[in-house]
Amino acid sequence: MTTKMIKNLLFTVAIAATLSACDDHKNEGNGNFLASEPVTIDGPLKIDLTEEQGIVEASLLDGVSNPKADGVIYTRQLNYYDTDENDDPLYQGPALPNGAIRKREEFLVIDTSMWQNLLAYQETAVYNFDYLIDNGADDSVLRNIQVTITGTEDKVEQIVIQQGSEANVAIDYPLQLSATVLPQKATFKTVSWESSATDVATVSETGLVSAVKANAQATISAISADGEVQANILINTIEEPTEPLGLDIYYQEQIVSGNLIDLGEGTQIQLSTALLPEGLGFDNPIEWFSSNPNAATVSDTGLVTGIAKVEGSAIIKAKVKDSSVEQLIEVNLTDNPNLLYNTNWNFESGDIAPLLINSPEKNTGTAEVCAEAAYEGDYGLCVNSNSGKVSLYFPESAFRQITFERDAIYAFNMMVKIKSGGGGGGAAFLSDKAKGVQVFSHVAGKTWWWKGPVDDFAQNGDQWGQVQVLFKGTDLTDKLNDGPESGDVRLHFELQTPNRLFYIDNIRFIKQ
Repeated sequence: MTTKMIKNLLFTVAIAATLSACDDHKNEGNGNFLASEPVTIDGPLKIDLTEEQGIVEASLLDGVSNPKADGVIYTRQLNYYDTDENDDPLYQGPALPNGAIRKREEFLVIDTSMWQNLLAYQETAVYNFDYLIDNGADDSVLRNIQVTITGTEDKVEQIVIQQGSEANVAIDYPLQLSATVLPQKATFKTVSWESSATDVATVSETGLVSAVKANAQATISAISADGEVQANILINTIEEPTEPLGLDIYYQEQIVSGNLIDLGEGTQIQLSTALLPEGLGFDNPIEWFSSNPNAATVSDTGLVTGIAKVEGSAIIKAKVKDSSVEQLIEVNLTDNPNLLYNTNWNFESGDIAPLLINSPEKNTGTAEVCAEAAYEGDYGLCVNSNSGKVSLYFPESAFRQITFERDAIYAFNMMVKIKSGGGGGGAAFLSDKAKGVQVFSHVAGKTWWWKGPVDDFAQNGDQWGQVQVLFKGTDLTDKLNDGPESGDVRLHFELQTPNRLFYIDNIRFIKQ
């Protein structure tokens, strides 16, 4: 079994200097520290918590007895057991969140809120550690720790009926209601439906409302599984539909009314609608609204754009103009699939940064932002190799906020056009030795290099092509976690064919 240290978890308590000083005087009769026998323990330290307990401090000295009653006990070297010698995980549940468990003096500090979006109801996460207990005896005692975090129920706080607060239902034209349960992570999302007047309108288990008699009213309720939260809609029953009674929202030719749709920052989806009942020729104009434009906006034509994940989710509403008929979907903002999204990946800032030229004194070519090189948007990167090459890289800072996953595959790709140049052979992006895009990690004075395979891009003329290189997550995580500190990734690539003008745009690093 191998022990891997997590950053911020391997350290000695703040008074380690005192401990060292005491070590120097162990044999000089320091009565407060000297002990002939090591401590005894009541067995492994087991800590059982739930995700809602917040920050908890657990004493590392619980169950520890010192043979010298007035002696001092120190704890040190907290080790986390991540994987075994075969790289199989030794933890249960999600990987340990960074900074969620740490040692402070003689306590293990656990922030259980770090698991609130990771654990389902009653799901458990188990992590194993050990540490040394020292009372000044010749031998320290090694003690195991097992920390278990259990997921709790996320209660329903609100129910939203997508059709609004009031709707008309005609005889022989049932209306399908739908409800959204909030928050999104609520454990029990099922709702039951009830009618206040079944002689006026009935409702099925799935929310389908049917008018029984015309010119009357009934209240339809959607009720949470625990009966503590409900939402209501007033139903007016009529004989014949003379205007739209409802509408459906479509995405990619599929009905998504009432659904939750994931939308990455900076990405867009096009929504459309159909007025109900269909086939009656209704063509009323539709108005679009967003409940949270800081998270997602919607245009007059139903084009939804993800703005910022940190702003949470947004309810997108389609409403028939001058009518109470409406329909909703919920948009959940996620990270943009491009892990370089928060950098200047498409050069739209008008600057090359954070991309840098590697060893400028060794490069004969130039790289600058220009409008002519735009694949999308206003700008791209014009790279002229002149008589030699241009070597470019994304610095370590571009990758420091990325948590790489061992089992994932990562793709580096960019759009490239070769505008001019003589001779054949195309463009070799990498050195002959590497045969791939070079990426390296630098940890504690030591550098590892690894690469992803790529074919030479040999295309001339006014056609864009995509260059893509694949990396294994194990390559990234093993290199980055090997050493006393977290390492850094630098993405390095070269345009080596001389006397060529390259256009580059939309540089991406995506988890497949």
